[in-house]
Amino acid sequence: MDVTVPYTHTTSLSFALDECNVGEVVSPAPVAADRDEAGGIAHALDEPLGTPALEEMVHPGQQVLILSDDNTRPTPTGTILPPVLERLRRAGVDEEDIEVLIAAGTHRPMTDEEIDAKVGADVARRIRVTRHRSYDPSALARAGTSSDGVEVWLNRKVVEADFVLGIGNVVPHPHAGWAGGAKILYPGVAGAETVAAFHLVGTEDPTNYLGRDDAPARRSLEALADTAGLDFIINTVLTAEHSLYRVFCGNPRQAQAAAREAARQVYGIPAQQRYPVVVVNSYPAYLEFWQAGKGLFAADLILEMGGTIILIAPCPEGIGATHPLQVEYLSLDLADLLRRIRARQVEDPIAAAVCAKVGHIKQRARVSVVASALSDRDVRRMGFEHHVTVEDALAAVLAEQGRQTRVAVLTHGGETVPYVA
Repeated sequence: MDVTVPYTHTTSLSFALDECNVGEVVSPAPVAADRDEAGGIAHALDEPLGTPALEEMVHPGQQVLILSDDNTRPTPTGTILPPVLERLRRAGVDEEDIEVLIAAGTHRPMTDEEIDAKVGADVARRIRVTRHRSYDPSALARAGTSSDGVEVWLNRKVVEADFVLGIGNVVPHPHAGWAGGAKILYPGVAGAETVAAFHLVGTEDPTNYLGRDDAPARRSLEALADTAGLDFIINTVLTAEHSLYRVFCGNPRQAQAAAREAARQVYGIPAQQRYPVVVVNSYPAYLEFWQAGKGLFAADLILEMGGTIILIAPCPEGIGATHPLQVEYLSLDLADLLRRIRARQVEDPIAAAVCAKVGHIKQRARVSVVASALSDRDVRRMGFEHHVTVEDALAAVLAEQGRQTRVAVLTHGGETVPYVA
């Protein structure tokens, strides 16, 4: 049979799989998109969770900072901003007192064209839009200490603003369990050292926290939001096609928790069993390997111990503009990498921490990467096998494991949390 999976936002990829090898194809639930997006957003803003309405929380003369995630996330910020700005206007807040800050963490800066696409060209012309600079000490201010003892440095605009509103999307996340809520702050607008400390929490723990509510990082995030002044959150849940499904507003904890339950309906998908081979794409986290690695965490949840993951990762922007050292760190034995992290002998602790989490998966699985944009040398240095096509990768693993080996396919590996029913 032919199996088709999303490849990029505009293309798909098909590959052949013998009927005898088809275990199951695991995809997000086919929920219906909201036919009235404007009405759904207005309803959420009219009835926020745990807070008054937005227009009742702000006052004329206040400096309002709106945090938006970047182009690695499909959040429909451009659809949400106009009604938000209208409510701020009704409350008497001048547009000159409003700023949108792109909460990109340590990702590369967005281009002007990407910003226009993200927030809307009209909004970008009217409202000041700036990019977070995680490596610039002059852009940061101290915002306290997290529950894990991490000294928190955030973009000083967050500390200085009178009112801070975040806009983000909720999907499964390998470190925080679920995205959304306070994650727009931490690591979204945190300093690089704070982001590193956030990622370093739990590097020794082999647990895959994707889609779990008990992720230690989530507790740290929530505590930070309570003290750093995140006043209001707008969190969306999207369909697999990235149309608006639900939207929740209000208190960051309560709105994120409600969005998390809705997201679980879409992305928390039961599988029949664990499989010796799992083919997974990285969509929609496909621009670079730094993002594409998320697919490994999804596949790990339904893989037999010692099985093989075949990761489909387009990576048109390569390994990762801001974290190229992940190639070196993934080339290390996990014990050696953890030793270097403990001894603070890593130049990029953020990349080292993420690679340690991937290293735990590498101890449970073999990984083949189908990525024509990555060099064979880099892929093999990271400890993965490299193939040009999915068929080539399948032929190699089936030759070893047997021609009747059952294979599972995850069609949205960058945002799905499969679980064995």
